[in-house]
Amino acid sequence: MTVMTSHRFHAFCWLDLVTTDHRKAIEFYHGLFDWSFRETLDGGQTVYDWSLEETVDDGSQVVYSMGVVDGELVAGIGELPPGDDTPPNWTPYICVEDVGATVAQCEGAGGQVIMPPVEVFDAGVMAVIMDPAGAPVGLWQPKAHTGFGRMREHGTVHWMELDSTDASQAKGFFHALLGWSTEADELNPDYTLFALEGVELAEKYLGGLMQMTEDWGDIPSHWLTYFGVNDVERTFSRALELGGEKITEVLNSPHGRFAILKDPLGAVFALMELDDESA
Repeated sequence: MTVMTSHRFHAFCWLDLVTTDHRKAIEFYHGLFDWSFRETLDGGQTVYDWSLEETVDDGSQVVYSMGVVDGELVAGIGELPPGDDTPPNWTPYICVEDVGATVAQCEGAGGQVIMPPVEVFDAGVMAVIMDPAGAPVGLWQPKAHTGFGRMREHGTVHWMELDSTDASQAKGFFHALLGWSTEADELNPDYTLFALEGVELAEKYLGGLMQMTEDWGDIPSHWLTYFGVNDVERTFSRALELGGEKITEVLNSPHGRFAILKDPLGAVFALMELDDESA
């Protein structure tokens, strides 16, 4: 279990889902992970301790919901605007000291800017970029909102993985932009670890990198989020009961049992069974 009060620059600090049906999405993740929610309304105000049985009656429109575990924020959910044909997806955010400066360096490192820097009320500044192989990732400059408050426990972020059509380009891009180094995974020779240098071992590894092969078909490069769970079989079954769709069965890996699936609206995510130290 890890409670976070701040995040290192160039490490992951937040995660959010954009989807086509906000209400249906929060019902699914509430049912799956028992998240409660805090909601941001269109005026920027926040409703605390929201439950599925409660509604806002003052005419305000909910624009963003934040999942809560034991009083700490763990992820966000927002609805795509009308006419936006972006498929529902989970996007991880990397903490940076200056979003504007990082975005300015993105194209020189070989990437693209999808969304330029935007002030999000008093919470922080966000942007979305794309690496040279086409995987989008967010940037977050924290102000009032520092990021998720819990990770590596049931129902929270456990791991991030970049599945890339060009792993070599991805390595070069993130090294140039954020200083990430890469190491071979001792337990899996086909897997690469992204790392921050000069930090304690427990905080060193940021995520994984997998080279996609022809077997993946036409799936584009993407970041895959693994949520930690106490019992992967039980949570996987519960996801299917709630309308999720399996992509894989529960599988074994050198790092634990996992499964990949879609939520009822099509957003892909993974479940990873926590080991005794994480749980």
